[in-house]
Amino acid sequence: METSPVLPWIWIGPGARIEARELPQQLQVRSTVSQAASVATMTMVITGGTGFVGRHLTRYFLDSGRDVVMLVRPSSIVREPRARVVRCPDWSAAGLEAALDGVSFSSLVNAAAYGVSPGDRDPTDMDRINVRLPANLIDIAAKQGASVVMLGSSSEYAPVGVGQLLDEDAAVEAGRAYGRSKALGTRSALLSAAERGVSLRVLRLFHVYGPGESRHRLLPSLVRTLRRGEPVSLSAGTQIRDFLAIRDTVEAVAAAVAADWTEPVILNICTGRGTTVVDFARRAASILGAPPDLLRFGDLPLRPDDLPFVVGNPSRAAETLNWRARFDLDSGLRDALASVTHE
Repeated sequence: METSPVLPWIWIGPGARIEARELPQQLQVRSTVSQAASVATMTMVITGGTGFVGRHLTRYFLDSGRDVVMLVRPSSIVREPRARVVRCPDWSAAGLEAALDGVSFSSLVNAAAYGVSPGDRDPTDMDRINVRLPANLIDIAAKQGASVVMLGSSSEYAPVGVGQLLDEDAAVEAGRAYGRSKALGTRSALLSAAERGVSLRVLRLFHVYGPGESRHRLLPSLVRTLRRGEPVSLSAGTQIRDFLAIRDTVEAVAAAVAADWTEPVILNICTGRGTTVVDFARRAASILGAPPDLLRFGDLPLRPDDLPFVVGNPSRAAETLNWRARFDLDSGLRDALASVTHE
């Protein structure tokens, strides 16, 4: 088995990192050349598989020949007949272990999150899903010898000035509840992975869009209203975002699952290009053939937590995964709108 040198440190947050020399020798994780079976015969577990990104991931990996186990809550509605479904009423470490008893898997993708929808603000659920679940999943993966990909969020970063690209060493959110909880979950997962010797990749996704988004999101709102020929009430639209096509997102996750190293790492999954909400909405309207005067910018106030600039630096993902976003805004919107139907 070939090995590569141990990283001198493991990043866990701004101003905080674990020095390799501080860890016991058996916890200094080394990269290895995979000895696993071919991708087509490997089993993977996906949490959050009924959500927007999770559904696309589940479909992609099933189409690729993977055996996918969807780990879901008892009340979840699963519309993917090809996947094996495991319902878990208790997301503690013990509950997860009981639910997955008898299931062997080589990789796990955690796409579960609570708080994406504006109405989801229960602090108990946010703590259980965003903060505690990631470390619990690391414990389960350690017993299987499985690798883990965690889907994080650009919301984990603290606000920065306009024009300042966010890289993985930027300060993390300490105020806003959703971002803070996701950042805490990332930190606990990194620490647990280092202690348990689990190969972990945390992918911080930026502003993902595409077919299957929740109704409250920008693109579905535009499509639903413009196709009826009705005006769309919007904020001033000055916010600058790093819009990421869902197909690029899926390809990034697939690259992380296939990656052949074990050191815990955080990677921004983004384009590195900033686009105003105004430009996004106008481009979508143009592709839909809707009159631009139906876009009523300024009808709605900006939300108090609506940051003016959230754009990432994709360099580390490009170097580590050999991944780059393929879709620019025009091609990404055309691809998405070709699949979007009335909701």
